[in-house]
Amino acid sequence: MNLSPEALIARWINWRMDRRIKQAIKSGEMSDVELKRFKIDGKDMEILMAHPGVLSMVEQASKFLKAHNAENYVEFDLIPRLASDLRAIRVTVQWAGGLSPAAKNAEQAREIGRMKAEIERLKHDPHQHALSLGLRVDE
Repeated sequence: MNLSPEALIARWINWRMDRRIKQAIKSGEMSDVELKRFKIDGKDMEILMAHPGVLSMVEQASKFLKAHNAENYVEFDLIPRLASDLRAIRVTVQWAGGLSPAAKNAEQAREIGRMKAEIERLKHDPHQHALSLGLRVDE
């Protein structure tokens, strides 16, 4: 078997990571994740789980948002192992209660649609158009 240097490196990284995970599980450092609730509602998914690593992840995500002065959310890309042939993913970390990027986009699209309709209405009603510009119109 003749592998490229990149393929050899990817195999070594995979072997090393798998070995570390197995050691962590064997030592009790990584216990099973306890799935408390899993709910899909339309396009939204809610997962409630318990694991010490999840708590750590939540704390790190909160610190990440705070460190970047995020008003609502921060996005970043995660890249899978080189040999996996999988695409990178974009992760959104968002304060609870804020609008997701998709919800924010939908809200802005509605507002743009409303504004376009208003522009069209004003184009066809010169009297209203003049009033909207603050001009005095004698009737």
